[in-house]
Amino acid sequence: MTSSTTPMNISPQNISGNCNLKCAYSFKYKPSSSTATNYGSYIKLTYDQGSVPPVVFNTMNYDVSEIDIYSPSIHQFNNSLADAEIVIKHTSNGSMSYPLYVCIPITSNGPTTTATQSITDIINSVASGAPTSGENTAITFTDPNFTLNTVVPFAAYYNYSGQDNTNYVVYGLQNAITISADTLKKLKSVIGATTQIMAPTVNLLFLNPTGPVSGVGENEIYIDCKPTGNSEETVEVTNIKSATNNDLGNLFSFSNPLFAFFISIIVFVLLVVGIRFLLLSTFGKSGAKPLTTL
Repeated sequence: MTSSTTPMNISPQNISGNCNLKCAYSFKYKPSSSTATNYGSYIKLTYDQGSVPPVVFNTMNYDVSEIDIYSPSIHQFNNSLADAEIVIKHTSNGSMSYPLYVCIPITSNGPTTTATQSITDIINSVASGAPTSGENTAITFTDPNFTLNTVVPFAAYYNYSGQDNTNYVVYGLQNAITISADTLKKLKSVIGATTQIMAPTVNLLFLNPTGPVSGVGENEIYIDCKPTGNSEETVEVTNIKSATNNDLGNLFSFSNPLFAFFISIIVFVLLVVGIRFLLLSTFGKSGAKPLTTL
């Protein structure tokens, strides 16, 4: 995050290229309870950590460190600030990893989404339990099994690199979270506008048109990702196990059905040839009589 006066403009007109491999993002967030703190210019939420990091971004595992909500947004979207924005901050213990921010605009104009109720619950809880800067409150969610899986869209997203090589995954307005005008009014009544904005170190914006992948597991195909100031994409494949075993010892084994079938055919043919030879040897000569002339 920076105090620059020019926020990153998330817009299709600003795309420098695609980053299908460079900005691969997969997640499986665990359910969590949350406590919200009113910092005056934004709301900060906690998120429980599980035994397994819920996010993989370009070979690195990430945990959620905090969730922030701002109003108005700290990115521009199609040259204008959105009504609000949620920023999910991630950190990693990897020695070569950089912070990861997943950012989603919030608007009061549009159809409701799967995240609408969760964001509404957060704002309502803060408005009633922590309306003044410095106060905090537990969030009462309509769904007791609240998880970020219902907040982050499975849709195309943008990617750029900011200060300290922070990676940004940002969704466009077409995937914004919609809240009601009354809920937005509540949000603006408990926090003021922040002076902080999101700005790139290099004005290069990339698009991942396929969106994130659900689930994080072993034997994944991971992508080696450098900061997105470079348009070349390098693929590094790790932990790949072949599904086919070409070992000769297994091929020529009776446990191999194909080999056993082949051997049975050979035995059958030899048996037929042997019986025929035996019959000819036994009855062929005794049954044969020479022709005589009268």
